Amino acid sequence: MFTGIVTNVGRITRLVRKQHEMQMEITTKTDYFADLTIGQSVMTNGVCLTITAKTATSMQADVMMPTFDTTNFKYLKINDQVHLEKALLANGRFDGHVVMGHVDGVGKITKKQLVSQTLWLEIYAPDQISQIVTKGSIAIDGMSLTVVKVNGPRFTVALIPHTQDVTLLASKPIGAVVNLETDILAKYLLRGVTK
Repeated sequence: MFTGIVTNVGRITRLVRKQHEMQMEITTKTDYFADLTIGQSVMTNGVCLTITAKTATSMQADVMMPTFDTTNFKYLKINDQVHLEKALLANGRFDGHVVMGHVDGVGKITKKQLVSQTLWLEIYAPDQISQIVTKGSIAIDGMSLTVVKVNGPRFTVALIPHTQDVTLLASKPIGAVVNLETDILAKYLLRGVTK
């Protein structure tokens, strides 16, 4: 389980695509992986990945076809940057919202607007919109954010200057594809209503 609070940015340093899977290596500038072991999880752009090999500054993971098909991983290239978050420790601080690292699908950035120091982003997400509510939580590329507004198949979030500075979302262009994980509580409530 994760909180959606990005703790580091890594760089893709190796990608090997096979018929039904992909292997990737992610490297950081610090010894971010030093305290982790093989078999533990790291959320990468919102996707929970299992470490299959590591050094203090790098990790390797396998990506299976279902994950490849439903995330923006299919667009990754060498040197692309990704958000990273280690799994939550039982005695850790819970600052975001419950994020499972199970991406529901992707959305596309359709509008960016800087108002004073706040960056407003509009995201087109027709396949997930029924689970997205105003004032609810959403994880975008693994970042825990609050939905400001839902308008048809689009929703809006706002990034404060700190978030703009320490994450990658502000630098993504219009048209960029982002991973989305809707709030787990909304999923269970929707499931109960439609059952």
